[in-house]
Amino acid sequence: MAVELEDAATVALLRETEKPEGDGEIEVYITKRHQRLEFVGGFHVFPGGKMDRQDLEPGNLKRCKGLSPEDAQRILVDSPDPSKSLAYWVTAIRELFEEAGILLAYNKEGELIDFKDKELRDKFSSFRRLIHDGKFTLGEMIVREDLFYAVDSLLYFSHWITPEFSPRRFDTRFFIARLPEEQSPQHYEDEVTESGWEEPAQALLRWEKGEMNMIMPTLATLKSLAQFKTLTDLFNAYQSY
Repeated sequence: MAVELEDAATVALLRETEKPEGDGEIEVYITKRHQRLEFVGGFHVFPGGKMDRQDLEPGNLKRCKGLSPEDAQRILVDSPDPSKSLAYWVTAIRELFEEAGILLAYNKEGELIDFKDKELRDKFSSFRRLIHDGKFTLGEMIVREDLFYAVDSLLYFSHWITPEFSPRRFDTRFFIARLPEEQSPQHYEDEVTESGWEEPAQALLRWEKGEMNMIMPTLATLKSLAQFKTLTDLFNAYQSY
């Protein structure tokens, strides 16, 4: 029996390296999933997950800044529906917040939100706990705090479809994004056992040594990232709009 494809989005979160030595100036945030999880349990992956019904809600899509549904459809090329196309960006932002605590959102002044203020940081940590407990949604938080999805802070990177033999199959859009200033990732412990920053080339070396388990989309993404020395060069190469 064929396994139904589920739409999904993944984000390779990037920052300038803090190491004085290394192969380049780029680091990517990687998490290790719990061994008990059905899909790629025990593997190292980027934050991401399947598209939820809430991601497709018109109210969510209207609060996207920097990219229209038609632009999103043009960028994805093979997506037949503009609203669903833009929903991949919303999914990516939601999953990044749920899994890593990073919020790609603009305030009403049009500035990317930061967590420099402890009171603000604690407020959104509380929202995140409520979302994990199923008592709130990211869309409700966005409306309550008068925020907008910073969809233009994500660049479309690649498209992967899980092989037919997998117990779960995903039609996944990969994105890249810079780590916002004054934000630091904190992984979701119910799904992730460890997380950290890795230079792409070093992560690949650890995979070769058997220190990290990774599936093909993760490996291919790391190989692509490893070709660039700086974030500026990388983002210039993948700038789609």
